[in-house]
Amino acid sequence: MFTAAIIGAGKPTQTWNKGGGHQIGYTHAAAYLRHPLIKLTSVADIAETHQIAFNERFDTIGYLDYRELLKQERPDIVSICTYVGLHAEMIEQAIDAGAKAIFCEKPFVASPAQLTRIHHKITRTNAKVIIAHVRRYRPAFQHARVLINDGSIGTPVACLAGIDGWDLSEWGSHWLDMFRYLLNEDQLAWVMGQARVRQTRGYGHAMEDHATVHIAFANGARGVLDGGKSLAGNDIMTIVGTHGVIVMHSEESFSITNSHGTTTHDFAGHVTWDGCWDAAVHELVQWLQDGPEPLISYARTWQSAELNLAAYVSMVERDRIDFPLQSTLDVWPVELLTERK
Repeated sequence: MFTAAIIGAGKPTQTWNKGGGHQIGYTHAAAYLRHPLIKLTSVADIAETHQIAFNERFDTIGYLDYRELLKQERPDIVSICTYVGLHAEMIEQAIDAGAKAIFCEKPFVASPAQLTRIHHKITRTNAKVIIAHVRRYRPAFQHARVLINDGSIGTPVACLAGIDGWDLSEWGSHWLDMFRYLLNEDQLAWVMGQARVRQTRGYGHAMEDHATVHIAFANGARGVLDGGKSLAGNDIMTIVGTHGVIVMHSEESFSITNSHGTTTHDFAGHVTWDGCWDAAVHELVQWLQDGPEPLISYARTWQSAELNLAAYVSMVERDRIDFPLQSTLDVWPVELLTERK
């Protein structure tokens, strides 16, 4: 049996507006409760009302200071469900407290300097860390990935997506990671980005009003993500190849068009949203039992955080950013964009 703790309970009621607090701590907690080998023991949240509501829901012990939780409870698994600017220190503290595994929300960290520091910490300690890119467990994306990489649409040329009314980090980090996943986690070559930034704030940091990013992979494929405006129609993503196209209609269905015609693949109900979280927790427990590395392990997903940060650094420096990212910037890049006139 493994014990688990949540850092950052979240709001007792769910909201989905851009910039508002969400209930992601509840999502982590519910997934732990559904696993037979995990006992959820405790939660930390600086908002006492949030902590009390969480305790009443999950019968946990509450703390206002996460450091005290780590010291007193010594949990095996720690979920970090706070704002991005708090993640780096909490990851370090959890590792130092002896946590066997960490399940961290995305965006992963808030600056290139933080990413470098955490990368060294994780690789030096061999800490078991997963990042919440749970859409990798959607069967539609998994099957599309197979078709993209087995030549069914020829050589991949581009991944295209748009996000209506959101940003490149809180929501866009999902699609940036998905571009990498669909293209077989190929190495990144460079990225260029641009943004309109005014006074929008949320999740403890400055947020752009609209941003777009152009990505080049080492294999020659490109990615274009419009963070702020969705693409025409109701489809969520398009993957173009030299001999065909895959259109993701939703997270549960897609169609492929190639020399054989058009075929639709529908995975509705195969793996629910809760099922994605269950798969992540299941793989994490297997990893703790010396099983294989999870699909969303740090080693497989940290470059999605690097890509996310590099896109913003491109906006700050007004230049193309080549990989690996060399920036030593130690602030959330969008904060610097707010200072421009």
